[in-house]
Order: sequence, then structure tokens, then C-alpha cells
Amino acid sequence: MYFNQQMFNPSTVNPSNYHAVKNQIARLDMEQNKEIANAVKAVHDLCEAVKKLDEAHQHTAFLLFMIMFWKSTTRLFLILICLFRSAWTISNL
Repeated sequence: MYFNQQMFNPSTVNPSNYHAVKNQIARLDMEQNKEIANAVKAVHDLCEAVKKLDEAHQHTAFLLFMIMFWKSTTRLFLILICLFRSAWTISNL
């Protein structure tokens, strides 16, 4: 809370810029909440679909899900590593 009070303090920041940034943050937060709801629905739909499979096919679906999850998180992990390396390189120049 302290950071927001100092960074977005209307007495030290241009009020129109302050409100524009505040509205943009609120819009981005709403979009992220919508994406969370979409992800929860997708997981729910996946669980409902898997219930209709026999045990062998449930196992296959689980393995494929884990592979897809690993691929998506690995890409994110690699991006974070690249960003960290870039920031570290720049700070050591």
C-alpha cells in the first residue's frame, strides 16, 4: 500500500495522468480476472470430459494434460530466465 500511496499520490502527480493510469490498472485487473474465470471454466470442462472416459483413456488424457502444462510453464520459465539474464547483464555494464 505504501508504494501505491507514494507512486500514485495525486498531490505530487498530474491528476489527469493519475486517473488515466488508475483506470488502466483497473481495466487490466478486470481483464485478468476474466482470464482466471475462463481458465477455471476450462479446467472444469476438462474434468467433466475426463469423467466420461474409461480408466486407460483417463490416464492418457492426464499425461497429455501434464505435457501441455509442462510446455506452457517451461516457455514462461525460459522467458523469465531470459529477462533475468538481460536485467543482470544491463546492471553489470
